[in-house]
Amino acid sequence: MTISSTTRKTPPYQGNGNVTDFSFGFKVFAAGDLRVIHIDRDGAERVLALDTDYRVRLNREQNTAPGGTVTYPLEGRPLPVSEKLVIIGHLANLQPIALTNQGGFYPHVIEDALDRAAIQIQQLAEATERTFKFPVSDPALSTQLPTALQRAHRALIFNHDGSVAVSADDYVNQTAKTAASAAAAALAAEHAWDAASKATKKIDEATQLGTPADNTVTTKKLVDRAVQEEKLENAAVTTTKLAAGAVTGAKLAAGVAIDNIGYIPADLSRTWTIDNFDPKSRAPYQAACRWLGEVMEFGEIDPNYHDMKTIAPEGWVMIGLRSKARTFRISLYGVQLKNA
Repeated sequence: MTISSTTRKTPPYQGNGNVTDFSFGFKVFAAGDLRVIHIDRDGAERVLALDTDYRVRLNREQNTAPGGTVTYPLEGRPLPVSEKLVIIGHLANLQPIALTNQGGFYPHVIEDALDRAAIQIQQLAEATERTFKFPVSDPALSTQLPTALQRAHRALIFNHDGSVAVSADDYVNQTAKTAASAAAAALAAEHAWDAASKATKKIDEATQLGTPADNTVTTKKLVDRAVQEEKLENAAVTTTKLAAGAVTGAKLAAGVAIDNIGYIPADLSRTWTIDNFDPKSRAPYQAACRWLGEVMEFGEIDPNYHDMKTIAPEGWVMIGLRSKARTFRISLYGVQLKNA
């Protein structure tokens, strides 16, 4: 018969979990003239083995009813929906027919030989359709590649004239360099982000320390050491600009723009300092004083001994007494005064 179809391959059969028989419709001479390929869910292909993985049942008359059926699998679960099967012609590129001198000359023998040649050409054409091809209009270009040793770990490239070649760089080394460069870039980006975050924080802090309007700086708005001498103009914050008790020694660290101060009365004329302190007189009513440090216990007396006395250090003034529990002794407390 004539070969009237160029098809030498079935479309991919999609499994459904039930079907085990898959048909094909092209002429073959034997079950071994086929190749059955299994495709898994990831697209990986595997050539199956005849009579181990599958079985072939050929139609009796290949000239009038070419093709047959492939049964797969021979045992186990049928092809699932995530897998596929392809049947393709795989006739060997041989010519087994021998014509002897003065021997028998049968038309079907000649026809089978011609069919075999046509099938082999079709198989070659099918394989060629799945290869890279240069356009017809291209000039003759070299497609000769270097040896396997020379092209190992290299990439396929095209020269300036469009011919095929391999890269000079080692692809494995290039991959390692690219990964190292990416890691270095990521680290640099991380450092840049940290620096930007710190800079943003400093800008925010500087913005919070901008020049305020009168009476807008209070203890609630300042953190410890937030306002320092180098950040304030001379006398920018004075006692006249602060409410009584707004800034105290406990709220400011040493060395800030405002020295440690205690209670500041609204009437500054009542302030009791070294300049107007008279040890022989009493301080004015509601008087206040400024001191250089913490309150110090500088001595104690016992009322039962009339000749007992204690003397405060020079520059110190007694500010209070405290009796000790279950004793007759009285402790004396003082502070060191300073000029306003």
